[in-house]
Amino acid sequence: PLSGSATPVGDRVYVPATTQETGRLHALDAAGGGSVWRHEPTAAEPRTPVFAAPAVTDDAVYVPVTRIDGETARAELQVLAADDGQLRRRSPTLPGEFRARPVVDTDGTAYVATRVGVVAAVDDEVAWQTNLDGEICSTPALDDDTVDVLAGHRLATLDTGNANRPLQPTPLSLR
Repeated sequence: PLSGSATPVGDRVYVPATTQETGRLHALDAAGGGSVWRHEPTAAEPRTPVFAAPAVTDDAVYVPVTRIDGETARAELQVLAADDGQLRRRSPTLPGEFRARPVVDTDGTAYVATRVGVVAAVDDEVAWQTNLDGEICSTPALDDDTVDVLAGHRLATLDTGNANRPLQPTPLSLR
């Protein structure tokens, strides 16, 4: 079953799917729908769903994988080669599960948000992470040197170079 939005990029469509036990990311040919490759995260945990859509650059696919063991969920970003789906690297885990697509800047740094309010900059390691008050289920927005994140009922603007210098969260009114 599909578990996140399809991501069309060039001649491919990337589709996350999750069964009861494991997640998968399918790279499909956009013209004919045939399978180009499939990635299935491996883990010691009993469940590894892929609940959110990937971010895709010219040469890489950033897959938001959640590792679930009992009541504990940990988020891990897996970076794959776009041409063949081979695993290039995986991030250290973060608290919570991914429900939002990561965003990636031009140097390959991914900005991720987990459902429990953790926002992080991830390259080969976790460059920084911060905790926001509120659940995060929407994709962060990246603009020059800031990343905007909707956490609960607040919009937080964070400095991409240093999460310890977050800008003031802005209350939102949805009326």
